[in-house]
Amino acid sequence: MTPREVEISQAPQVVWTERTISALLFLYPILLLTVREGGNVCFVLLLILASYRLPTTGASFRHLNRSEIAYMAAMASLVIVTAMSQFWHWHFRPEPYDGAGRFLLAIPIYLMLRTCQPETLTSSKVLAPAPTTWTQSGSGTWRSCWASFRSSP
Repeated sequence: MTPREVEISQAPQVVWTERTISALLFLYPILLLTVREGGNVCFVLLLILASYRLPTTGASFRHLNRSEIAYMAAMASLVIVTAMSQFWHWHFRPEPYDGAGRFLLAIPIYLMLRTCQPETLTSSKVLAPAPTTWTQSGSGTWRSCWASFRSSP
């Protein structure tokens, strides 16, 4: 790392954003499986955080390799293909752009995650299965309780 990158990685705004990113990545499976629209809230919060963090850390597109550029082009191509399909069939509706737009909006989040320290993503990777397992086991328990309650006279 260059001295400038070390200085940026230790700045207070970078430290709190990395902690927030780690917390949101940990909470995402819990909110996705337990709270209605919880996954959307985490997605929007990560997008807001990306719009703050990318200019702060000085992230640029110069350090992208070919596979990363191809990945981002593939993510953006869904919007283009959806528009082409609607133009071809002369059937214009906004609903198909919901899923395609999420892929497009995931690009800044991807760029933000590239600027994180590896420790931030490693802790999230290790902790991510825990809430998913907890949520799934809890929902299975509630389903069986609800099924036994409904079947009792």
